[in-house]
Amino acid sequence: MSDGALPPTARRILVAVGMGPETGAIRAALELARCTHASLAFVHVLDLSRVTRAALSGDLEAVKVLRAEAEARLRAIGPSHGHRRPFEVFVSVGAVAPEIVRVATSWDADLLVVSTGARPSRDGRSAAAV
Repeated sequence: MSDGALPPTARRILVAVGMGPETGAIRAALELARCTHASLAFVHVLDLSRVTRAALSGDLEAVKVLRAEAEARLRAIGPSHGHRRPFEVFVSVGAVAPEIVRVATSWDADLLVVSTGARPSRDGRSAAAV
């Protein structure tokens, strides 16, 4: 910018997180949120094939457990890094890339951070497709 003005700052940061090893993307998003006082949210998309198998077998308790485990993991990310401000978590079921985009749009995120360290889902799709 030629006038010396700073670029707009992200006010709503959504971090797409897999259940694999944590990546630097998560730490970077937390630091950016801290420095800019941005709202922060985490999203994880459950493996559709696992949820479908559990639901078709009538094991709805397994579906609840999968969702609860993912939500607990997301809720632990902020505090484990010293993030003390409130943040939101979203656990979704479906195809990874479209679900991440859907949540980002509905939450009105203006910055999407994708942690691609997790292995791809069985159908070959992952957050990297976003």
